[in-house]
Amino acid sequence: VSPDGTVADALSKAVYVLGQTDGLALLSCYAGTWGVIAYRASDGSLGIAISPDHAHAFHPRTAPR
Repeated sequence: VSPDGTVADALSKAVYVLGQTDGLALLSCYAGTWGVIAYRASDGSLGIAISPDHAHAFHPRTAPR
């Protein structure tokens, strides 16, 4: 998420290439920008990484079965 759509688009590609740790570190360099990254963990489960300053605002829910 970014106040500027063009910046958000460019950063989404960079974060994808960098991965969760380095990607979230990159996002923290841009004021007003944060992200949520979903990834497949090594055990096959779904992992979610959230920009530290916005983790309090993100409340994932389990999909209904």
